[in-house]
Amino acid sequence: MARLTRRCSEPRAALPSTSRVFAIHALAAWHALQGSRSLILCLVRSMRLSILVAFACVVRCAAAEPTLPVVLLNTQDAHGDRVQFRSDTKTLEATPQSGLGVDDQPLSMKTACKIALDAGRRRFPKAHGISFESLKFLRNVFDYPAGRLVTWFYVISIKPVFPDYTSGPPTDIVILLDGKVIDPTPM
Repeated sequence: MARLTRRCSEPRAALPSTSRVFAIHALAAWHALQGSRSLILCLVRSMRLSILVAFACVVRCAAAEPTLPVVLLNTQDAHGDRVQFRSDTKTLEATPQSGLGVDDQPLSMKTACKIALDAGRRRFPKAHGISFESLKFLRNVFDYPAGRLVTWFYVISIKPVFPDYTSGPPTDIVILLDGKVIDPTPM
């Protein structure tokens, strides 16, 4: 014989009375049956909660702020044309930041100079050598709807030295504190 439960429209098989099989009191058997039913309902309810939490996470991620472009530096290139060194909020949020202390720097000045030297050799493959003009440690503050983003970075001006020992005009190399070199974008 099948009967319908109060909370579910599917039939539930009739169980033989446990009081007859094990000579257990009928009230105790009924209590055990109710306990197993409430355990199943608790599991179903917790599954509903898990689905709601997962849905809320998906909605939150979809409504997250898009990645915004950030201009770190406006300057002129070696030919006198205006260029910008740009990144984005997602990249800059993942970049380690620093204070002004020597021990607080995730990228040392020496390492930044080595990175600039390698970048200069790639930028000027016909150059005999690279001459350093200046080194700056700058800060950029970018306010956007998700908050304030403070970024520290190196700007190293270099000049190519050619085989006849003449040098070309200086150009800037921008290096984030994770060692990433930012390429210039013409304006």
